[in-house]
Amino acid sequence: MNELIKFEERLIGDGYKYTIGVSAVDLTGTGSLDLVSTDTDVGLY
Repeated sequence: MNELIKFEERLIGDGYKYTIGVSAVDLTGTGSLDLVSTDTDVGLY
């Protein structure tokens, strides 16, 4: 249980002003996780 989890940074989207949430879920049913996020600059004010 003392193993460290290693992460690798990768740019998956560009042009976001400010991300308020990121979720990982299998949307396509393939067994691999898909990332979804939202931006504050969506014009819903």
